[in-house]
Amino acid sequence: MKPEKMYRDENWLREQYVNRGRTMVDIANEFGITAMSIQNWLDKYNIPTRPRGVFKVRATPRHRGKTVTILKEEYDALLARIKALED
Repeated sequence: MKPEKMYRDENWLREQYVNRGRTMVDIANEFGITAMSIQNWLDKYNIPTRPRGVFKVRATPRHRGKTVTILKEEYDALLARIKALED
């Protein structure tokens, strides 16, 4: 693989992001691409990502596969049920 495309290599990307703790922005800047491009490659390889922001301790990675999408109406109905249980 050409050095300018190393971010597309799963093992290299995992080493840099997970093991060395580099940020998406840092890796993206090295190759002159966007952090979103790095995010897409991390997602493609199911590499768990860290929450955004600066942390003093190593944060637990989040797995995007554990998120769900619901309609706002469904969310509102669930919220109403929770509030009713709290009363």
